[in-house]
Amino acid sequence: MASVRDDSFMPVEDQAIDMFSSIAGDAALRDDGTCNHNMNPDDVLGGDFADGDCIWHDNDDATDVNGNLITSEDVAPGTTRTFYAWIGSKDGDVFDADKFTAQTASSQARYAQDDLRITDTINTHAEPTAEGDKVNLNSTRTVTFTVQLRNMSSGTNVARAGVQFRVEYRQGPETATDARNQRSYVNTHEDLLTTDEDGKVTFTITGPTPNSASGQSRDDDVVFTELDATGAATARTAEGAVSWSEEVIVLRKTTLETPTYVVAGNPSVGAIVRLWDQYGNPHRSRSGQTADITIDGTEETGRNVISRGYARWARGLTNKTAGAVVVVSYDNVIAYSRDANGYLLDTNDDQIDGDGDAANGVQPTTNVLDSTGTLRTTIVAVYDDSTPAAGTDPVTVPRGGPNNVQVVQPANSTQNSAYIVTHVMADDNKYLADINGEGDGVADVVFTYDSDDTFIDSSGGEGVPISMERFEALIDNATGVANTATTSDNVMVQAVVYNADGTSVFTITAINTS
Repeated sequence: MASVRDDSFMPVEDQAIDMFSSIAGDAALRDDGTCNHNMNPDDVLGGDFADGDCIWHDNDDATDVNGNLITSEDVAPGTTRTFYAWIGSKDGDVFDADKFTAQTASSQARYAQDDLRITDTINTHAEPTAEGDKVNLNSTRTVTFTVQLRNMSSGTNVARAGVQFRVEYRQGPETATDARNQRSYVNTHEDLLTTDEDGKVTFTITGPTPNSASGQSRDDDVVFTELDATGAATARTAEGAVSWSEEVIVLRKTTLETPTYVVAGNPSVGAIVRLWDQYGNPHRSRSGQTADITIDGTEETGRNVISRGYARWARGLTNKTAGAVVVVSYDNVIAYSRDANGYLLDTNDDQIDGDGDAANGVQPTTNVLDSTGTLRTTIVAVYDDSTPAAGTDPVTVPRGGPNNVQVVQPANSTQNSAYIVTHVMADDNKYLADINGEGDGVADVVFTYDSDDTFIDSSGGEGVPISMERFEALIDNATGVANTATTSDNVMVQAVVYNADGTSVFTITAINTS
């Protein structure tokens, strides 16, 4: 509603008012103060960012007897629309912020929630089972689950308070013949939760009391059901599960960490091989564990796994040009095994005690020494990519890598065409691009961005200003996870204006999902 009053604050009837609007923020007006239309686009942004003719006529819609002009317009989800109201001096005046004063008001529309995302406090690398990810009762007693309202099409969180959830909680232990709902404790109405201002609810469950003598275990799960305004259940649910355990710690997987990219020239490339137990904690059952790491064709053997459960190596390279790839891999990871009681095993799967004799029920120390005080080397390897030694029975666990480290140059202002995005590092506000257009996932340059830049989605035709968060979601739409190649989706971004240390303008020109 636009209201017009005279000097005595009395309503002015029949006053013509021109109104226009935009969801483009400052991009609604050109630098010269006029409306940014397609017929007269901004030299940098282009597009049609002002809705309305921005021309005042003496026969435009006019105020009523109360001095008010009321209008309505839909505001698209996920946008903030700013409305401008102004009065010209003569019929046919064109709006110019340098000549006329416009009064403004804004309205923001949130996306509707149509999806749920559940997260938990279980370690990222914990072993998944049909009953839930494993949690070590000896170090962790509680797990918290968080459910976030989401909008599927936009890939964004919905910050809406007051949405109710019913929580169903089921608690083990299970037997081999039990169905999931045949537990020692089942409550379909365990709790009633209401989302906070961020659109979240949380629920914490507590595991059983540890009992190392019997090896305590239990499988729990929790189901969140969104309720409508009447309190009835909707079709939207989210389920989380946990498998509490006191199993003996063993190696379950290994992963490889490398940088996503290095700058061309003489870079140093580092690699970390991490060993994980079934609870997602670093694994090092004893000293003497090793891994072989290969960087750009050169192998470094026998890198020690330190007490924090990883082996690392860095290698300096020379004369690497943009567009090259440095391959990093690893093998021959040697780790050691314990039996169900925690005893270290030799190559015949026999227990080794601390004094070098046959197993006698005495729990061995972490570093097992023989009678001469020498560290034993005959303990069976549970993971070894090399040919197993006679009498050994290595167990293969999932292995990460190899990784391709991209060699790139920092982008510059002349690289202003539309390029395929290959990798996104959202946490660092960077993305890699293939400026040569091969479409092979190999990057040549790295672009940086921040919240002061302008982001536009032109993949659907007409350019629409978007937030930095939405920009990141769209350019990495293959998985929504940072450091992931997206070439299969041919996401193309044009840095219309690029200034690494200043303000830039990024436009998404195409998202061609394969």
